[in-house]
Amino acid sequence: MSVKKNNNWDIFRKWNFLFFFRLIQKINPSWARRFLYLGIADHSIYEEPYENPILNTIMFSKMFPNPVGIAAGFDPLFKYNDILMDLGFGFEEFGTITDAPAMIETRLSFLTAQKGLSIDAREFENMGVVASQKALIARRHLPHLVGVNFGSNFEFSDKSFDVSTGFVNIERELVSIVQKTAPYCDYLVLNLTHPILPISSLLVNLSLLKSILRKLKQTILRVAPISKPPLLVKIPLDVTPANIPLLIDVLLEEEIDGVIIGGYLNLDKENKKRTGRRGLGFLAGAPLNDASTQVIEQFYSILQGRIPIIASAGVFTGDDAFEKIKAGANLIQIHSAILYEGPSIARKINTRLAFLLKTSGYKNVADAVGANFKKTSL
Repeated sequence: MSVKKNNNWDIFRKWNFLFFFRLIQKINPSWARRFLYLGIADHSIYEEPYENPILNTIMFSKMFPNPVGIAAGFDPLFKYNDILMDLGFGFEEFGTITDAPAMIETRLSFLTAQKGLSIDAREFENMGVVASQKALIARRHLPHLVGVNFGSNFEFSDKSFDVSTGFVNIERELVSIVQKTAPYCDYLVLNLTHPILPISSLLVNLSLLKSILRKLKQTILRVAPISKPPLLVKIPLDVTPANIPLLIDVLLEEEIDGVIIGGYLNLDKENKKRTGRRGLGFLAGAPLNDASTQVIEQFYSILQGRIPIIASAGVFTGDDAFEKIKAGANLIQIHSAILYEGPSIARKINTRLAFLLKTSGYKNVADAVGANFKKTSL
């Protein structure tokens, strides 16, 4: 539960922090990122959460106070999310967790004019499943809704290596992670969005994907038979349109509980030339907004609400969130927007989203989900 800060010293600290955050952003956005993390860890920032019943969303038999959550990747080391939750977010997601620690920090550069990030993501940065399990247990007393995003950093060392044999190791790693984390979270997410790791090839090796999903579901029932946290799959934005129906068939057949649409896109030659970036090959942030909406609509047009969709790319404003919801998303996740807009972003998005829902005649978020498709089908 958040503690309201309203004395003069706290107000001074907040506005002093925001002033320097904006100033540093103009000078060097990457420094602003570190300054934001420092402010979060030091409790120097505070924003009164915006609450409105129109934003309440029920998913997985749980009440989300609002649909705006913190995406996996913002807090891989379990340092900041729980503090940010008191600033008005509806849920949080930790990860991407792998079996062994990967503590080499992902290289990241700000594309200021585009509100984008160029990223060199060689592996999932995290502190490993053992340390992550301890962190999850230590925060169990908190009321926040929490997801665990997990994947594999396993790489095939030899090009002639048998793929099916390699995925035996990946499956073993994924099962181990679920065993250690399922009892301590509200939902789990198998992350298939990494642009270069072998785990992403499960998107086309559907027979292997089916086998792994089945094993993961069985593991969840064995280690968390009472809570039974839902299992979701995170899908990248560059998923082949022709492959989407086949992928959805697998998700429905294996009774997967939801999908997250997100991840990175290749930083194309035009963007590299315009921004002067070299070597950082993947793009995140606001430039992904349109691509994200298109993929969400493609999934929703087939799923028709049979399983929920979470949008996790390109959202910076309440209008962005509203468009994602009308395209078919039940919940929204943000990452880059926190780095660019600072600690007030959840309140800003939720305030605007509530206004748009009300003025458009919707009683709640669920009423607006898939509205774009529903209009075209009338």
